[in-house]
Amino acid sequence: MTLNSRCSLEEHPKAALAIMNQLRLDRQLCDVTLRVRPRHAAPPADFLAHKIVLASSSPVFKAMFTTGLRERGMEVIPIEGVHPHVMERLVEFAYTASISVGEKCVLHVMNGAVMYQIDSVVRACCDFLVQQLHPSNAIGIANFAEQIGCLELQQKAREYIYMNFAEVSKQEEFFNLSHCQLVTLISRDELNVRCESEVFHACINWVKHDCPNRRLYVQALLRAVRCHSLTPHFLQTQLQKCEILRGDSPSKDYLAQIFQDLTLHTQVLPCRTPKVGQLIYTAGGYFRQSLSFLEAFNPRDGSWIRLADLQVPRSGLGGCVVGGLFYAVGGRNNSPDGNTDSAAIDCYNPMTNQWSQCSPMSVPRNRIGVGVIDGMIYATTPSTTAGAPSPPWPPSAAAPGSARSIIASTPWGGTTAPTSSTAPSGTRWRRTPGRSWRRCGTGAAPSASPSTRARSTCWAATTATRSW
Repeated sequence: MTLNSRCSLEEHPKAALAIMNQLRLDRQLCDVTLRVRPRHAAPPADFLAHKIVLASSSPVFKAMFTTGLRERGMEVIPIEGVHPHVMERLVEFAYTASISVGEKCVLHVMNGAVMYQIDSVVRACCDFLVQQLHPSNAIGIANFAEQIGCLELQQKAREYIYMNFAEVSKQEEFFNLSHCQLVTLISRDELNVRCESEVFHACINWVKHDCPNRRLYVQALLRAVRCHSLTPHFLQTQLQKCEILRGDSPSKDYLAQIFQDLTLHTQVLPCRTPKVGQLIYTAGGYFRQSLSFLEAFNPRDGSWIRLADLQVPRSGLGGCVVGGLFYAVGGRNNSPDGNTDSAAIDCYNPMTNQWSQCSPMSVPRNRIGVGVIDGMIYATTPSTTAGAPSPPWPPSAAAPGSARSIIASTPWGGTTAPTSSTAPSGTRWRRTPGRSWRRCGTGAAPSASPSTRARSTCWAATTATRSW
């Protein structure tokens, strides 16, 4: 009886490559020379190698050496369009499966890897550039990725631009955009800004950067800005004080008409479904004592996200969103040590997942109702003292996008965790996943208005991208 066995040595490929690389360094058994010609007048650089190793790492070299191309029978192959230092690194990668890139050379190495279709090097360079994305270089990286046809890097760079538009718009690369590129960029639904005035100011600053040559593009830019999302007060201020608009009658007339539409309510804007997910914030609440929880509900997938806690636990507070920031207004701190009504207004920034304090109200308020008109927060409540009787806990309501969701609570301190939702035009309600804690007296608000760009929804949210 004959026994057969097959063993596999995982270290053999690595050892074989190491031997081949040593043969290359010793100039032994090499059958091809890559002669790289620099663009300047410097002499060409020669790199000896083995055809089989180059062909195994690059489809371009494989085609050169195995098909009817003229390079197949050549011992010295001229290489153009690649810097000698880049070709040296690519040849070393073919033998060592390792490559080092830095900020100064990564673009050149990636360009060479794309030319010779060395996908693993392209991925390594792409990962490095994604880690290096910054407001000062994101536009340049996106343009570079588009030039070399790297869709993955292009998409991630544009996502970064959309998410960090406020900072990107202050950088030199932003001011070097053409007017067509700028119009396309500011037309994106994915722009993450606290309010449309940031987009307006970015456009005005772009024009000021080269006013004599860019003044003629003002009206085209304004039509790409969501001017109907600006407040009448902001528009009035710009019409009176903006230097760029003073000598541009068509642009002034355009903004004046929008100001009239907003102040006289002659035009009703249709609601638009956001391109990125919106959330419902719920803050505070009561379960045996006041709570400090802040959670966000995603109506699309029915999930709850735990966010940064309130700085002071309280129930009966009001909630609203202005400029992409969530505000927790008033409420009462119920604890074993006593009950204290609050005049505090705290602001939650979803981009940093942090709270900050704002100017307090003139008097403490509990079981408070809040609303937002033209960027101003209005507060009203029947209770201003801790000892005064209060009505039953009211349900908190919020309307993200085209769905209306209610965080329910029962009268006089009863607590519930479920949520329900219905479309505004619907007649039936559906049950959605409950919160992590049963509680009453929460404040709730949608993360963004459905009639504006869906922006700053959550510190952990992601956005979809399309080409611009």
